[in-house]
Amino acid sequence: GAVWLGLTVGCAQCHSHKFDPLSHREYYQFYAFFNGAADANNTGPTVEVTEDELFGWSRERAAMQDELRAARRRLQELEPLIAESSMLETVPWNWQAPELASYETEGGTPLQLQEDGSLLAGRDTVKDDSYLVTFGCSTGQLTAVRLRLLTDQRLPRNGPGLATNGNLVLTDAALEVDGEPVRFSAAWADHSQPGYPVLDAIDDRADTGWAINVDDEQRRRGASMNSEHSAVFILPKPISLRDRPVTLVLRHQLHEDYQLGRFAIDFSSIPPETSSGLSDAIAEAADLRTRVSEIQTQLPGGGTGVTQMVINELQSPPDTYRLIRGDFLDPAVDEGRLTPGLPAVLLADETSKTFENRLDLARWLVSRDNPLTARVTVNRVWAKYFGRGLVETDNDFGYQGSPPSHPELLDWLSMEFIESGWSLKQLHRLIVHSATYRQSSEVTAEMLKKDPGNYWLARQSRFRVEAEIVRDQALSAAGLLTGKLGGPSVYPPQPDGVFDFTQRKKNWPTEQGSNRYRRTLYTMVYRSAPYPLLTTFDAPEFSATCTARVRSNTPLQSLTMANDPMFVELALGLARAVIQDAEVGDHEELLVAMFRRCLSRQPRSIELEVLGGFWQRERRRFAQSEESCRQFAGEPSPDVAAWTSLARVLINTDEFLTRN
Repeated sequence: GAVWLGLTVGCAQCHSHKFDPLSHREYYQFYAFFNGAADANNTGPTVEVTEDELFGWSRERAAMQDELRAARRRLQELEPLIAESSMLETVPWNWQAPELASYETEGGTPLQLQEDGSLLAGRDTVKDDSYLVTFGCSTGQLTAVRLRLLTDQRLPRNGPGLATNGNLVLTDAALEVDGEPVRFSAAWADHSQPGYPVLDAIDDRADTGWAINVDDEQRRRGASMNSEHSAVFILPKPISLRDRPVTLVLRHQLHEDYQLGRFAIDFSSIPPETSSGLSDAIAEAADLRTRVSEIQTQLPGGGTGVTQMVINELQSPPDTYRLIRGDFLDPAVDEGRLTPGLPAVLLADETSKTFENRLDLARWLVSRDNPLTARVTVNRVWAKYFGRGLVETDNDFGYQGSPPSHPELLDWLSMEFIESGWSLKQLHRLIVHSATYRQSSEVTAEMLKKDPGNYWLARQSRFRVEAEIVRDQALSAAGLLTGKLGGPSVYPPQPDGVFDFTQRKKNWPTEQGSNRYRRTLYTMVYRSAPYPLLTTFDAPEFSATCTARVRSNTPLQSLTMANDPMFVELALGLARAVIQDAEVGDHEELLVAMFRRCLSRQPRSIELEVLGGFWQRERRRFAQSEESCRQFAGEPSPDVAAWTSLARVLINTDEFLTRN
């Protein structure tokens, strides 16, 4: 009702609408369209949505998709050879115990170091958390890592995992060197659960992994889940680690509680001298994985389609009755069963028309007989561009709503929308190309006197951008924004302690690569603990329908822009980008370049004077202590620290956060 019709239909759930001609009975006739929907714990059947359906067809992308499919097919051919080969087991690895520097989970829970050098995860470890084990390598070269799973009486069924049966699912194993990911190219394990091969732990996917349960056939051969197991992860080529720590990242993203319980790691510095056929297969697989990763980065959606849940109908839908005062325990059975139908006021001369299912409803919603869907949609798009819809109450087109300021324009845009085949792209183009949209937002005294609310659109509106765009603008100004389209949700940095007051402390595997800088649109959202930036800048709760956001102006917003570590990081990125791009290291030239990146205009002389003075004071302050420079900007340069401080000022200005 709110999204498609702009009506407060929900008011009639307990009684007939107080203001609009929507009766209590008609509400439940409308409800009957959905009462037969199958819903099992909010899950249901899905359909595949292809890239072409999402982004349209292009010859270049089709060629890349073909190459991606061919590379994946070849990998499927190579992986059994690599994983099943006993040669990897018999390689004379020189396994050595590493010098552990740190060992904790990504959620901040420390792992417990045992007397034999192994690590034990406590039962209080956050579910689906990742383990970070940082170690040194005295030999200066690393070729492979061995993961040994160990039993322990403190674990369920003696482990070696934390699941109730002692199992685990390792979804990803990778290294980090100097903050950059290093992927393994091959893997071998002494035992894998059917359907969970060890290679699934190095395929860089969160929906696959290595597990150790046994089936009947494996059990007959003497295999046991609750015993010691080992896996070997092999690098495509040796990496030099002398005087450089390396971090082994072990992720558990597939099932809650299915984490490593007790384990130990070893490393080898000897290359796997195997048969030429196997060596060639390992090298080819490494090249293919690199190419697959490159294509996925270039393709919108990462080279894969997405799934969309669909509503399924029950074979025997329940009867629908009017619920007296909305109480499901008090149906008006004596009034008879209700069939799907729309409020009579919406049908005009079609009061005799019958509806049988949701398909009938969907067809009516986008038919010329329905006056609301096109108007409501056009009005909502208009509000995005002007800060207010032609109908100000965009969620209420009823009697208590505001009349349209320009009714003829609303009608005309609605018909243009329908005639274009309901093309939102064409509607957006039509609005942004108009002279009304392209006006300046500068206000004069005469305008303010005649039309203080700007209802007659003599100027463009000025308003703070939405929550997601706040961060996106900082990413763009810093030159860090990742333009990739589609794909799964990502985990950009967020403050510590977000999940301390939720029912279950969730894992937040903070992104380290390009996903760290993707558009905020793709940020993972938990209803019980939304991303803090979104809440601070007025994004609505995710448990109720919201067709228009309110805008507030609070001190917390300014504090977030100034002090949130994420925005300090983006300010540092902006400072480095300006310093790197500058042709001449002139102080004023750098200041102008940074100003233009942030505010898209030339600074005035007074602005240059104020900002220049601030930079000089910050430069002197940071020059007094290299440690303060490192803490703030990650390096000892007082120049970089001072420019970072100036960047932080610019992204915290009203003009940066406001669309003019």
